[in-house]
Amino acid sequence: MTEKVFKVTGMTCAGCAAFVEKTCRSTEGVVTCDVNLPMERMRVAFDENVIRPDAIMRAVENIGYGLIDEEASSAGEVLGGHRADARKVMIRLIVAAVFALPIFYLAMSHMIPGGVLPVPSFMDMHGHPLTFALVQMILTIPVLIAGYQFYTKGFRLLLKRAPNMDSLIAVGTSAAFLYGVYAVIRIAGGQTDMVEHLYFESAAVVVTLVMLGKFLEARSKGRTTEAIQKLFDLTPKTATVRVKGEEFTVFAENLKVGDQVVVKPGGSFPADGRVVSGGSSVDEAMITGESIPVYK
Repeated sequence: MTEKVFKVTGMTCAGCAAFVEKTCRSTEGVVTCDVNLPMERMRVAFDENVIRPDAIMRAVENIGYGLIDEEASSAGEVLGGHRADARKVMIRLIVAAVFALPIFYLAMSHMIPGGVLPVPSFMDMHGHPLTFALVQMILTIPVLIAGYQFYTKGFRLLLKRAPNMDSLIAVGTSAAFLYGVYAVIRIAGGQTDMVEHLYFESAAVVVTLVMLGKFLEARSKGRTTEAIQKLFDLTPKTATVRVKGEEFTVFAENLKVGDQVVVKPGGSFPADGRVVSGGSSVDEAMITGESIPVYK
């Protein structure tokens, strides 16, 4: 039996994690599967004689999520991926906000008495209802395009009978937009009272606010990953092992239980252990945060 750890991309809620876990466990050859949503990791134990890692990756990718082999990617690549995700979300957020703010302003202007939020006369709600509605509809389209991932993933998972948060957003905002289009058609046909039943601003604002949350989440993940990486950088990459009176340098990850490790003054412990003989001042900054060497 082989065990591997993958990074899962595209999860947004507990429902996503449960669906990924269920899909992986139902794949032939997989023994156990555990998905950690906050860490975006999936630990899989499988029979390598029955299934290969690329088959597991395809099974998860077929339901709309991505898998990255953590053993094949460095921590720097993972950190770079978080930063790239944050940049992409930020660009889409800016596009959505640029169009959502005018829609919100136009839709809410008539609700504040006294003309506090003035609008051009040719877009007056009662004087030019068709123009008022068309402008909102046109401005809403770029916002929905900026949030296209909600719709592609949300409807795909809905069709697979495994809806998640994206499905809820996709259905809700699509309903608001399509009803608005219906209202525009009725207004163009002369039923001007339908101008009171436009919900374009609801679709635009919901998509924009959710994207704001996605951006903050992506940025915080990037910062957390960077902090963890700095902590791991304090761990020694090599260790000095004493074998039959001679000292050899090996990679810390290759240490085995029972190895005698030599820690010289100012050095760090590459692994857990107990002092067998001697004493030295060692760096325990990774554990205590204190940079001054401590005598052991």
